Amino acid sequence: WHHGTGIPCKNADGKVIGIKGTTQDITARKQAEEALRESLAMLAQTESTAHVGSWAWDVATDTVLWSDELFRIFQLDVGRGAPSFAEQPKLFHPEDMQRLQQAVDIAIAGGAPYELEMRALRTDGAIRHCLARGRVVMNPEGKSPRLFGSLQDITERKQMEEDRARLSAEVRAQARQMAQILATVPTGVLLLDAAGQILQANTVAVGDLAVL
Repeated sequence: WHHGTGIPCKNADGKVIGIKGTTQDITARKQAEEALRESLAMLAQTESTAHVGSWAWDVATDTVLWSDELFRIFQLDVGRGAPSFAEQPKLFHPEDMQRLQQAVDIAIAGGAPYELEMRALRTDGAIRHCLARGRVVMNPEGKSPRLFGSLQDITERKQMEEDRARLSAEVRAQARQMAQILATVPTGVLLLDAAGQILQANTVAVGDLAVL
């Protein structure tokens, strides 16, 4: 790759008689630009796959930058730009926004990073469970804080955790119910698995086994 500049050379009559200029080899710069584009494309793909968006916030100017994935999570128009921090209470559940504000205040005051689970409010009315992380960076004079972080949509993971918890609770409830039923049976009852191992026994059966 080469970049050239030139200006026309004119004679005394103003007629163009030639061009003089310079050329510069910009191969290294073009290669660096292409590598950056590829890296950004890979980052965008990774964020999309993991449902993780990244952001940056200049506290002094309340200027916020979002990656494309954050716009997708909140279903907002990329062309309108990222909402300022002052506008973000409309993006989160009020209780979660209060916790976020407290975490941000602590981060700015003392540099402590934060990690919070939050409920994001989308434009379609859906609530998405998200994991928010942030850290503060100061300039060399210790002023003009900037915050950087990420927001990951963990809704599916939360749903799986809730499903497992509900299933576990149902199994425990069924086990208690079975124990209550077995306790009323006047004869010994054993519940065995496929290998013949005892899974459950009522009081009468336990007594019979003790005698044996």
